[in-house]
Amino acid sequence: MDESCGKCIPCRAGTVQMHHLLTKILDGKATLKDLQKLEELCDMVKNTSLCGLGQTAPNPVLSTLRFFRHEYLELLRPESAPAPVKSATTPEVSTHA
Repeated sequence: MDESCGKCIPCRAGTVQMHHLLTKILDGKATLKDLQKLEELCDMVKNTSLCGLGQTAPNPVLSTLRFFRHEYLELLRPESAPAPVKSATTPEVSTHA
């Protein structure tokens, strides 16, 4: 996202939005709608960018969506569920002896 020349909007803004959605997914704050937006955005960036960077930047995301979709789905929360909150006072319990 930092390498765009800025000439075309799909690459300049699209890669930033892709990064935002991926971060939201990894933070456990995304919904299925966000995953759908990510797929649509990747397709739009790939098909409307003027240069090779914008045309290929979505490829790693699209590949992981194709082959590891189940991992994305595990990170999504239901539409009506609040974002998970980790308590600083609750210690994590290790199952290893």
